[in-house]
Amino acid sequence: MAKLAVEMRINAAKTSNASKTSDEPLVPVPLPNGELPRNDYPTIAELIVSGNEKLPCGVSNDWNAQKSLKLIREYDPTYETDDETASDVTSRRRRLKLAQHLGLTPAQLNTAMTAIYFC
Repeated sequence: MAKLAVEMRINAAKTSNASKTSDEPLVPVPLPNGELPRNDYPTIAELIVSGNEKLPCGVSNDWNAQKSLKLIREYDPTYETDDETASDVTSRRRRLKLAQHLGLTPAQLNTAMTAIYFC
């Protein structure tokens, strides 16, 4: 019964995140054991903007490949990566993988990118 309750909390958090816009805070998705992640949590804007670019509000994006990797490994300890140091391609791949764990949809990310660049 407890496992079912955890699954329901995970699904509820992912469903909530799937309806967020780029400027709304994400709901932390519980880990498979029911605990909340201990690492930093990104916003949608931080996930769609490269670390070397500014966020729409004009501040530097401090979300990076290492932060993505730490959070991914909380959700999936067996996650394999090409390299501990990240290139732009690896960084983007990690951000997209993390977005999946958080319940974000590709359409949602594309819409957020469009809204950022055309506002």
